[in-house]
Amino acid sequence: MNPNKWIINSWIDVLFVCGGMVWFLALASQLAGYEDSIAKIAIAAHLFSETHIAATLRKIYGSLETIKANALYTVWLPLLAIPISAAALAIPMFLGSLLKAYLLWLIYHFLAQTYGIILLYYYKWNYSPSGFDRITLRLFLYAVAAKVIVSQLLTSTSQSMSFLGLELPAWPPLSSVFMDIAQLTVCIYGLLLIFAVMYKAIFESKIPPLPVMLILLTVVTAFCLQSKLQGLFWFYLPAFYHGSQYLAVTVSQYLRERNFDIRNGGSEMSNEVLNYYLSLLLIAVAIYIGVPQVLRLAGIEYNLGFATVFALVGLHHFLTDQAIWRLRHTRVARSLV
Repeated sequence: MNPNKWIINSWIDVLFVCGGMVWFLALASQLAGYEDSIAKIAIAAHLFSETHIAATLRKIYGSLETIKANALYTVWLPLLAIPISAAALAIPMFLGSLLKAYLLWLIYHFLAQTYGIILLYYYKWNYSPSGFDRITLRLFLYAVAAKVIVSQLLTSTSQSMSFLGLELPAWPPLSSVFMDIAQLTVCIYGLLLIFAVMYKAIFESKIPPLPVMLILLTVVTAFCLQSKLQGLFWFYLPAFYHGSQYLAVTVSQYLRERNFDIRNGGSEMSNEVLNYYLSLLLIAVAIYIGVPQVLRLAGIEYNLGFATVFALVGLHHFLTDQAIWRLRHTRVARSLV
């Protein structure tokens, strides 16, 4: 296949963009009756999840020009985070609410990124999506996000939940009617998406690109099925699907902006990728290990400091991503497609 159809190349894309590594690890764990330890997941988080957030920070703080162009995200939101951080450190219940908001927003964030990745493959594979194709895809993915969020809200009101060692507050109970509506909406928009795909196949002789079908299979398994496999998927999904997916896109853009031809490879390009990744790793370590350690020296419990940093940096990442990754912007599209 033409390498231009892939973000990096076929093997890396299938494993780290389309969910192949999640499938491999989840199935291996299920067959072996084995689940990874928290320590190993923490290592994966540092390698993929936290570095993908560092990639966003590197992008917007990379030059004075990008800092000025994104002043809302580079200046004003960090300033706003100062009093919010103080409140979070002083009021554990407020921090718990921030973490809960983060977990709910995370679901939408995952699927919004998935939508962007699918569009990218559509353009790379000359699938030429119509307005109806894009709308049905977006509605289906957002309906899935809404269903999972409603499910989380129902669960969180019926049992105690904790995250990062902190108790999450119980919010007012949500009626189970909302879950019925959410499930019905997923079914309706799923059928609309199938109709759009079949219409394009019949009348335009075009079928969805292979990576798109793999991504949708991963999404349906992770977000829609009720099984042990789904639980295993979520064990690996943040690092080996969402985080690695984001890193693949930013590496591709980084190399294109430096006029490297990804198809040719070579030691020079490999060194560029390594240097880029190491810079992300240093940023991630400074934020997620360094800042909590500084707070600990100031007399703040490490776990409390880490949770505050985790929540606020994550929420900042969600807001910033929505602004800087838009394929309809010519410069962004040219650097990716």
